[in-house]
Amino acid sequence: MFVALKTRKCCVIGDPIAHSMSPAIWSAAFKELGMNDCAYTPMQVKKDELKKKMNEFRSADFVGVNVTVPHKVEVLKFLDEVDALAKKIGAVNTVKNEGGKLKGFNTDGFGALEALKQNGVQLNGKNVLLLGAGGAARAITFTLLQEEKIKLSILNDDERAFQLQKELNGFFDAGVQAGLLNEANLKLFVSRADILINATPVGMHPNEGKSIVPKKLLRKKLVVFDIVYNPLETLLLKDAREVGCKTVSGELMLVYQAVKAFELFFGKTPPAKKMHAVVLMELKKK
Repeated sequence: MFVALKTRKCCVIGDPIAHSMSPAIWSAAFKELGMNDCAYTPMQVKKDELKKKMNEFRSADFVGVNVTVPHKVEVLKFLDEVDALAKKIGAVNTVKNEGGKLKGFNTDGFGALEALKQNGVQLNGKNVLLLGAGGAARAITFTLLQEEKIKLSILNDDERAFQLQKELNGFFDAGVQAGLLNEANLKLFVSRADILINATPVGMHPNEGKSIVPKKLLRKKLVVFDIVYNPLETLLLKDAREVGCKTVSGELMLVYQAVKAFELFFGKTPPAKKMHAVVLMELKKK
């Protein structure tokens, strides 16, 4: 007798959501692993619908939910438990259904860390300069300081750089430095950095012609990581490549945050290379 498999459901929620590449990435992983009983769908969820939707995700057929803007902070109100790192970051991008209880995680920082490692970048003891102090910057800085022994500096165009500095030093006693993102500070901090991470949206489509760091400040021994992934090569990365820097592109962070979420949901490692290939294919369509 033929018995239909019960579908194990996963989804990504946000508003808007049509642009998300997560369904293509996860569906490719399911196909590669022969997980024919799994499905991944995008769901547009308005702010006033979030509580109701999160309660629906407690049902037995839902494995987990990925969360994107603008719900990464608001979703915390509707969870039963939050992972210690996600609690420090103050945002969640991954929610696992554990027998009807919802547990939140943040895999964005892991994605960034793994993107660097996959490119052979050694972090231990290095001077890391991070530009930005928004949600992505918070996830990256908390994760880097939890996992690696680095000397961290943060520049941002408002007071959030100093707020983030205070939080990080409170949790990790790490001697984090901070400053306003201006020409003088860029010149000073870039000259001392081993690794530069752009965690701002500068250079993102449709503003491909902009870079947050003047080309003249870049030098050959610097590692430059731009978390922007559309376009695949931002002006910052193009300038860095021409100067002779080692460059790391942003789509790898997207891939590896999904890899970590997949491991949390299913307890197995998905095919990262296949997922990366799908991301590259989707981005080339844009």
